[in-house]
Amino acid sequence: MKVQRQIALMQDYPRSAVMRGDEGVARIRVHVLSDGTIGDVDLIQKTGSGILDREAIRMPNRVKHIPPPPDGQPHMVEIAVQFRLGSD
Repeated sequence: MKVQRQIALMQDYPRSAVMRGDEGVARIRVHVLSDGTIGDVDLIQKTGSGILDREAIRMPNRVKHIPPPPDGQPHMVEIAVQFRLGSD
């Protein structure tokens, strides 16, 4: 989905989390309003790192523009945000 890709592009791995070796997967619920703006962002699964959890919640608010929902109705999108150090 376009919304998930746009939000994923906003991911930043906080330097303090890198230095601590923090990794994990957060799940967020993003409320997209009828005009395409981001409403509330809820953390529905924690990473185990407060630093990464805060980053996951901040990501959607960095998106400049999301196309309005096709039906014109507000909706929610759940997104998994993965933080991994190094290469797999």
